[in-house]
Amino acid sequence: MEKRKNIILSLIVASSIATFAQAQELGITTSITATNNYVSRGMTQTDDKGAVFGEVTLSYENFYTGLWASNVEFEGADADSELDVYIGYATSIGNFNIDTHYVRYYYPNSEDVMYYDEAVLDLNYTFFDKLTLGGAYYWGTHTENNGDKLDYYEGYASYDFDAVTAHASAGDYENIGDNYSIGLTKSFTLSDDNTLTLDLTYANYNADSSSGYDDEDNLYATITYTF
Repeated sequence: MEKRKNIILSLIVASSIATFAQAQELGITTSITATNNYVSRGMTQTDDKGAVFGEVTLSYENFYTGLWASNVEFEGADADSELDVYIGYATSIGNFNIDTHYVRYYYPNSEDVMYYDEAVLDLNYTFFDKLTLGGAYYWGTHTENNGDKLDYYEGYASYDFDAVTAHASAGDYENIGDNYSIGLTKSFTLSDDNTLTLDLTYANYNADSSSGYDDEDNLYATITYTF
């Protein structure tokens, strides 16, 4: 019941912000993504099956808030959907970019998968408008029913070859395992407000021996329409 109340409260807050956004001409961005496998931190979230993501982000100057949703499937667990609610602040100083936000991950109507919160600090720098190097720290701040609060660290890089952008990352999830990924991304501008993005990524996950998880290798493709 507490989870359901929190979701309802978050949706009410988002609705209120949306009303304010219309009054203040705030930015509104929406997107929908299809993929053959929802992979997070190297691990499948859909038991190696397809997924559809939807997202709505509202922004005002450097502040933003939004909702993200997807179907999920975990072996031996009853969760079938994920809803993320976030609020943050992003700014740039020259080629140095700073993004800090707070996010809650919900699994509505699930008795097996606990919701949890993270505070995120993401820093990166772009060299010659081509090479971006960055790192992010995800601080686990709360887990339902006093569960473990775990941190996640990740470093990443991308290079814009004009025809395509190559990207790579490496991360470590406390007491869970480490992962790395490499991939290619290509975006197409359809109009002033519409973009189509294609991505192909290989991700490798190595489980900690005490985590109870299995190692994974995943090759997945995504297509995202932003409008």
